Amino acid sequence: GKVTLLIEKLMKKKKIRDALREELVVLQTKAGFTGNDALVSDFEKRKMTNVALTKKLEDLKKKHGRLLASARRYKEEAASLQATGKLPRRRDANSGDLKI
Repeated sequence: GKVTLLIEKLMKKKKIRDALREELVVLQTKAGFTGNDALVSDFEKRKMTNVALTKKLEDLKKKHGRLLASARRYKEEAASLQATGKLPRRRDANSGDLKI
């Protein structure tokens, strides 16, 4: 009697609980990224880091371009001075050969 009724009530409550758990999983899946504060926070941090690194990369590219231009000018100036005899040719430390 009474025990059987309590067992049946318990079984119904467990079925309801299981259904609610399944519904929660479905809703969490639908909410996905936006429903998880930790993921949103991590995404925002990574986004800010990415912006900063992109800016740094652009700055380094500009600096690299300036350094290449300077190196090219110095090399041209050295070649010009060597052509006029104002700058002696250097010897290679390994082979002793003359080099520009």
